[in-house]
Amino acid sequence: MIGSLRRLVAFARRRGRRHNTKGSAEIAVVVVSFSLVAGVFVGNGISSTGVNVADGLTWLSDDPSGRVIQVNPSTGRPELALKVGAPGDDLEIVQYDGQLYVLNHTTGQLMAFDLTSILISGQRSITQGGVVHTLHHGDQLFLVDDKASTIAAIDPVSTEAIGTIWASPAGLADVGIDDAGTVWALEDDGTLHELTWSPEQQEFTTRSSEAIDQSGPQSVLVTHALGATVFGADHGIVVRAGTDADFSADAPRLSGRLVAPESAPEDLVPVSAPDTGTVVIVTPEKVNEVNVAEVDCAKPGTPEEYESVVYVPCQGVGKVLRLRADGKRAGEDIPTPGAQTPELVRDDGRLIINAPGTTHATVVNPDGSLDTIQRDDDQLPIETPSKTANDTAPFVPDDNGGSRNDDGRDKCPVVDCTALQPQVPGAKNPNQGRGEDKPTDDPSDDPSDDPSDDPSDDRSDHPGGKPTGVPTGDPTGGPTGGPRDPGGSTGPGEGTSSPTDAGTLPTDPTSTTPTNPTPPPTTPTTPTTPTTPAEPLQAPTGVSAVAGADGRVTVSWSHGGPTATSFVVSLVGGGDLTTVDGSSRQAMVTIAAGSSASFTVSAVSGSDRARSAASNTVSTTGAPGAPANVTATGEWRGNWKIERYVGTVTWDAAPDNGSPVTGYTVSVSSPDGDQVRNVAGDVRSASFTWSCYNPDGGAECGGIVGDFSVRITATNAIGTGPAATDAANAPPLPPPPLPAGGQQHVTAEKTDPIWVEGFGDTVLTLNPPDSWKTFGGTCTWTHSGNRNGDRSGTLPCDATTLTVPIDNGYIWQPNSGNVGHSITFTASNGSGTVDSARYTWTTRQDTLCEGCQVP
Repeated sequence: MIGSLRRLVAFARRRGRRHNTKGSAEIAVVVVSFSLVAGVFVGNGISSTGVNVADGLTWLSDDPSGRVIQVNPSTGRPELALKVGAPGDDLEIVQYDGQLYVLNHTTGQLMAFDLTSILISGQRSITQGGVVHTLHHGDQLFLVDDKASTIAAIDPVSTEAIGTIWASPAGLADVGIDDAGTVWALEDDGTLHELTWSPEQQEFTTRSSEAIDQSGPQSVLVTHALGATVFGADHGIVVRAGTDADFSADAPRLSGRLVAPESAPEDLVPVSAPDTGTVVIVTPEKVNEVNVAEVDCAKPGTPEEYESVVYVPCQGVGKVLRLRADGKRAGEDIPTPGAQTPELVRDDGRLIINAPGTTHATVVNPDGSLDTIQRDDDQLPIETPSKTANDTAPFVPDDNGGSRNDDGRDKCPVVDCTALQPQVPGAKNPNQGRGEDKPTDDPSDDPSDDPSDDPSDDRSDHPGGKPTGVPTGDPTGGPTGGPRDPGGSTGPGEGTSSPTDAGTLPTDPTSTTPTNPTPPPTTPTTPTTPTTPAEPLQAPTGVSAVAGADGRVTVSWSHGGPTATSFVVSLVGGGDLTTVDGSSRQAMVTIAAGSSASFTVSAVSGSDRARSAASNTVSTTGAPGAPANVTATGEWRGNWKIERYVGTVTWDAAPDNGSPVTGYTVSVSSPDGDQVRNVAGDVRSASFTWSCYNPDGGAECGGIVGDFSVRITATNAIGTGPAATDAANAPPLPPPPLPAGGQQHVTAEKTDPIWVEGFGDTVLTLNPPDSWKTFGGTCTWTHSGNRNGDRSGTLPCDATTLTVPIDNGYIWQPNSGNVGHSITFTASNGSGTVDSARYTWTTRQDTLCEGCQVP
């Protein structure tokens, strides 16, 4: 089990990634050593051992107010709020063993709080944008940076980096830790590493590595008691590794961005795919893909398993679903009034549904019953976090490897020990003699304070604890005035001893005249001792640079001589890039990807600055830039019945930033649907087609919407770059071409007997030309010959028969009873018409005698 952890996940674990790196299989995982990681800016002098105390309270984040709120579950009321950010900041909180960690993904800041005092015990910079999260096991705490593709062990109290950082050249898709403390690191290229942390060696070791087929940059993993399950959105896969029942399966609805819990039981593992409105639940029997969009949860958030039920927050609709292992509903939905995007928090055997921006939250009990707790009110005290009481004591690493975990073997840090305590006239330097009048340096050291001796050595080269420059014949050993010059002089004078060998020291420490002056002798009774000149600040040596991904460069160096208070890394031919503290021997800087550069490192102490020689020149690589001059156009094609709308996208090459572009991903979106094309790196255009089939040919293809937007990104071996966009407005739907006119459509006619009243029907047999049969516009007929004038109607353009109503009325003699009729067919496309040849025929009916009455 993961210690006594109480993991508060106030926000879904941030899985948004930027690198999308397709790494080379030949590139080994690299390990980067840091004495301190750039970004730690407050140590506060706290012990490096985490406080193993549980406070029994629940902490909830509240992004709208920029606060974290302490709630007492036993009373159901809030007790305290800490102002940790600005309103609207993206906050994530986690709580382990008496420590609360607040990650502000907006400002890029991690703060550690000692919950016994609610004081800041440590603070550091992190990458902004929600790409950083923490992992915990026992007394170990790890910081994962998806963008930098690194995993670092950090001190749970001070947040300082410990030992060696593990880095992935291929880019990290996701990282998790199982209950046994194994770290599972999944790279963008699908390589899954099983890592263990050695507290003794202070580094990660790789226990195993395996390739997860079809896993990509959008994959996530969920850890278990042992092992992990990988969910791959790039190709819709589920793979389990490191367990007693490993397997692989397909999950086609896993697509786009995935959100998953940190861990889950091996027999009930959920993950959400917000882009497809899907929750996938993995059980020993099968992989269940649940379409939660059908139950008004189109954007499912990070799910959590709790008491064999999967809880799914629905983003934007203010409710939480309860699902069984088979995907069916396990109970009524849990509403979250006032909060459209609820968050799930695990705490002390309860599941809490946090509702940021509201006054209440919901507690789910183990039996599934619900309780309401108050999370905020107008009377809640709001405090601004303060630092620990010993915050003013600067942290200086010991000289045994720069570690604070050496059990105090070094009594003097890596600074000039004489600077730590003022000298008392006539007294030994307590920082040199260590309380014993015997040599404490390495026996092999020259006892004459060899200038070549390591200036960071914490041992004195002066037997008997005498300060440098004090004559051996001086029984008092005291200078005439204030503290000893760290450079080695014995007082305000230029290297001289007291004017008298055994005279009484002045009572006024600022006076230079003894209270019982002795007449000056003609010759000095005590020989003067030359001052040992202060050793000048030395320039760093051995400066080297190693290029990483996305323009990052690791600069390393060595330094001897007097201790520097800081080091400044500069670009040769440019300006200063970063400043780190004097204990560091490495820094990470960022330059433009695709450029070449070398660096210098300057040691700084006060106003002194010593610059190194230039490092080796490195060439950086990075993900490509955005494609240029993206243009989207659309046009209609087709024959009206099968209408096609074709969108064409063109672009210019994206900057490769030092690594050739291997491909482009072109995505288009329209109300009629989305499409994606992946093309090679030398291609500069892509086409998309929407079509519809209109079988009756008499109405427009209304399902096609011609307007669309386009998004295109470039990818190289380092990752995927930013997107370029454009949009196309389609021209009006073009009219279909008119068919040929002047041709005869009627091949035969048959008229039923016409009654004396003149009523009847004529049935025409039709065989329109092919251009009419395929015409998608409107076809009509116009009949002439009836007593009340012309009549018209519509018909399918490919019709083969037409019944024409006859209405001749009564006919009196001497008329013959024969009536002539004609018909013409017309095609129209909205902007023009064309007529067929006219067809004529004659009908005959009985006539009435002249003067006869109408029957």
